[in-house]
Parts: sequence; structure tokens; C-alpha cells
Amino acid sequence: MKKNLIILVLILFWLKIFSYDLNKNENIRFGYPSFKNGKILVKKGFVLLYDENKKVPLWVSYHLKKQYLEKVIKPLYSYGPDPQLIKGKRAEIDDYKNSIYIRCRLAPLEDMSRNKEVMKDACYFSNVCPMDKDLYFNCWKKIEKRIRDFVKQGNDVWVVTGPLFTQKDIKKIGRNKIFVPTHFYKVILYQRKDKSFGASAYIFENKKSKKITENNIVSIDDIEKITDFDFFSLLPEYVQNLVESRKNPL
Repeated sequence: MKKNLIILVLILFWLKIFSYDLNKNENIRFGYPSFKNGKILVKKGFVLLYDENKKVPLWVSYHLKKQYLEKVIKPLYSYGPDPQLIKGKRAEIDDYKNSIYIRCRLAPLEDMSRNKEVMKDACYFSNVCPMDKDLYFNCWKKIEKRIRDFVKQGNDVWVVTGPLFTQKDIKKIGRNKIFVPTHFYKVILYQRKDKSFGASAYIFENKKSKKITENNIVSIDDIEKITDFDFFSLLPEYVQNLVESRKNPL
């Protein structure tokens, strides 16, 4: 009896959510985080908001499910300027030459490996931010792997990730003056096999870091206050209040 009641509650919860006007694009199914200060670019495997002044994406949003990780093509390691952006308002290959920063793809190739078209879009500089090398190869890669491992268990995930600029004097690199973020955030909304929702969020300072600590674990509400973005705005308000206020590691 108790089990049947739980199933009924889940079904009603699911139907209520899908009575809302969800976005048809799976990568921003639960809403655009923001339209401000940038240009929306719709790619094959993700959607992003690009800042033509800072020459970096302000957010990159994508859906990841088990099927997308089952067929993996050979990675493309090339980078290139985005043809959807004009010269002078985009990053170029030379901007990252001799830089101490790693070219970090916010929609990582490992998550965009299902076909060549999706992966090609992920190789444009519109998907790239300059990141500290040690942060990238340690904490950042660990979080990305956790997400993929979680998805491989049959859970659906929506990831929104981007840079933060918390100081007035921002470092810049290259001829086109690419802004170097002071921090990076990653917001993760997930739907479990039983159709229930949960969320996790992280912030990392853009400097040498080898271990994920409690200080890195934040709530989505915390990141919304910093960015003035509204993540997953198409979810019912009571669901947003439930998942966005908690600090949960993935």
C-alpha cells in the first residue's frame, strides 16, 4: 500500500511538472539562465550565452543522458574561432598561445562525444574559458567524471557551467583581451530513475587546487545571487525552492 502511494505521488509530481511550458530544446529544457550581456548561440549539443566584450561564454547549458555516453567517437583536439561570431568580438587561436592558462571547454569533449557534429561545436572558442592548469586537471575533471558516472547509472542530468568575475581588475590574455575568470561555477540538475529531482552546485577559485572541499559545495541560490541568473526557471516554483536552496555534493 505504501509503495503504491509513493508511485502515485511520483506520477502526479511528474504530470504537474510537464503541465508547464518547457523549452523544446533539451539543453535548456528548464529555461535560459539569462539573456543579459551576451549573444545566445544554439549549438548541436549545448546552448550558450557568449559575451563579445569578455570573449568568453557566461554560461553553457547542456543535457546529458546515458545514451549520449554509450557511443564514443575519437576525440577532436583542435580548437578554432566560432564562425557565428565576427573577428574582434571572438577569441582566436593566437590569444591562447604562450598563456599559463588551460583552454577549458565548458561543454567537455567527453560529454560531447556522440557524433562529429556535436564535438565540432564543442571545439570552438565560444565554448572555452582560460582556467588554471592545476584546477582543470584535478577538481574540474573530477566533477566532470562524477557527472558522467552518475549519468551512466541511468540518471538524466542538465549541467550549466560558466565563469565568475568577482574583482574590478580582471586579467586579460591575448591580442583580443580575453577576460580571465576569478572563479568558475557548475550547476547540476538531475532527474533520478524514479523521476524525482535533485541538484548540486559548485564554485572553484581559478587557481591551483587539487582537492574538492566543503567550501566548494554551494547551493544554486548562492550562485544566482552572484550571477543574477535564474537557473531552471521553468520548473515549478515549489520544485525550484526545494532543490535550489540545498547544498548537496554529487
